[in-house]
Amino acid sequence: MDLKLKTYFCSLTKDHLLRFYVRLRIIIAITLGGDPVAYTKRHRDIFNKGEYLEKEKIYFLGRTGEYGTIAKLYRYGIDAFLTNGNRKAFDIIATKNHKNAYIQVKTSKEQSFPTRFFQKYYDNEIPSPDFWVFVYSFPETNWVYKERYFILAHEELKQIQGQFVLPYFKKEGASTIEDVMRIEKDKILNKKPVGVDKIPLNLISSYEDRFDKIWNFLN
Repeated sequence: MDLKLKTYFCSLTKDHLLRFYVRLRIIIAITLGGDPVAYTKRHRDIFNKGEYLEKEKIYFLGRTGEYGTIAKLYRYGIDAFLTNGNRKAFDIIATKNHKNAYIQVKTSKEQSFPTRFFQKYYDNEIPSPDFWVFVYSFPETNWVYKERYFILAHEELKQIQGQFVLPYFKKEGASTIEDVMRIEKDKILNKKPVGVDKIPLNLISSYEDRFDKIWNFLN
């Protein structure tokens, strides 16, 4: 089995199973003519409270970007489906011509995206996605949101992210992207505090709607 597929199947969490269970109960209730609210009241009450409600907002924002990305891929004749779990290595598997592309999706309402790039990919041996899709979701009116999509290959993002954070690592002796990776790896393995890499929208604006990259990769 493909190493990345093994990573996906091992990443399924209790939260994912809970959501699947609740949705299954809704389907059963509707099929049998019952009241789906009775099956989901406890789940709804939990997520109507404080931090859980905020987590749900983040969850649905993320899903907006993921399902929007799948819809875009369908327009290119590329089949795609979501992976599941909170600690997955990628969000979407796109497939065509018996080939797979592994895609990480980041959705934000701000004009920057947290990537945690060098906190996660501090070693070239760590399994990584083939592509990153950044989805900027913004209000067009009070009730209508619009999305913009930016597509980069993993290596392209590595170079852009590396050049962006390199100045912050110079005081630690870094002069190359490989130095940044080495420094972050040392911190993580020794359980030292690390930051969170982010990528500003203006640095990736030239990659808007480049879904052809994924199409070319699979053809």
